[in-house]
Amino acid sequence: KVVLYVQNLGEQLWGNVFWSPDTKFQMCKRFIIPFYHQNAVVGYTARYALKTPPGKIPKYMTKCPDAFLFNNHFLDYFTRKYIILVEGPVDARSINGVAYLKDSLGPKQINWLNSSGKEIILLPDRGKSAKVAIDQAIEHGWSVSMPREWEHGLKDAHDAYLKYGALWTTE
Repeated sequence: KVVLYVQNLGEQLWGNVFWSPDTKFQMCKRFIIPFYHQNAVVGYTARYALKTPPGKIPKYMTKCPDAFLFNNHFLDYFTRKYIILVEGPVDARSINGVAYLKDSLGPKQINWLNSSGKEIILLPDRGKSAKVAIDQAIEHGWSVSMPREWEHGLKDAHDAYLKYGALWTTE
């Protein structure tokens, strides 16, 4: 069931996704995306792959260093002028963006992004939790992209990727 779920998420997520048979925290019902920094695994997120986690089990279980940015290697690419900043790793994998992993950015994440020399473009999730990140982006002189063309009901970059593909999602 987890493999079928990941297949339905789109091709961008198929590579480098793992699974564990461990039943603790219902890990066997999650897919695992590893987090890298300088080619070393430094953490992961494990997303519940079935409808809704039962009881108080969280949808995501994440373990990573403080102030981590998922897909941070894109900050070092000399050929990249722009960094599309999104909330979650599934969104980031869908459009080759960078994810800040929470509802807002911490000071170290902001410094890391600003020191990259790239133009940062926030592509926020649709919802109340995005307001803080949008305010932070404006405060730091970053661009904010809120595509009007997305249909009602698409809540984030990954949803738009599934509907339109990566290019139209970031256009």
